[in-house]
Amino acid sequence: MTTGDEDLILQQRRLAAVRLVSQELKADEVRKAQKIESDTNVIKEELDYCAQGYDIAIKQLEEHPELFKDPALIGDERDLSRDDCLLKACDLELLKDKEAMGDILMAKREHEWDISSNVLMLFYVVAQRLFDQKRFTEAQNIYIFLTLINRAIHSFWIGRAACAESQEQWDRAIDTYLKAQALGLSEPYSYEGLIRIYTRMGYKDLLDGCYRQIDNFPELREKIVLRASGG
Repeated sequence: MTTGDEDLILQQRRLAAVRLVSQELKADEVRKAQKIESDTNVIKEELDYCAQGYDIAIKQLEEHPELFKDPALIGDERDLSRDDCLLKACDLELLKDKEAMGDILMAKREHEWDISSNVLMLFYVVAQRLFDQKRFTEAQNIYIFLTLINRAIHSFWIGRAACAESQEQWDRAIDTYLKAQALGLSEPYSYEGLIRIYTRMGYKDLLDGCYRQIDNFPELREKIVLRASGG
């Protein structure tokens, strides 16, 4: 396979992923799910990673303005101007104030941040590209940022889990895939990661349970197993 072919495959994957996130952001249940009460201790531990993720994403956008015209975003009929997105992202400067950020995140049930979906989509594309470049720690920090800003988007959790898995953070990856699973009960993607990890770690009972669960996706079962095995 040539480099050009690989780039095309990655571009197609990003396009499919961005379309899925766009659908999730538009879904009616997202607003309801915003009121999910989060684990306060976990959030406090994640605040530093969240701020780092924001800084990484902004730096990438400043250094690579072509990201604003990423084919995945344009393919989703988005035409984002660099200045417009950075202007909207400036509202996120509050994230650098750890105390204020913590107060807002803890009060999630009463307060909804007015952060543009375009900004979240853009940050998601940045995280995807870093992941494709095997810069897993940087991508992971951006996904942590995204999951703390909007804990209801299944795809954000999948990205975060995949970063943990790629760094062999097995327990963290399992926990994050399970969180994604709880949000996307009709989505099979978390099972792929869990099957890979359970197989590697020799967790036979958990692996058997996974295979029983994917029987709920008969039309996708073979594809899930094939992808989980690296095929």
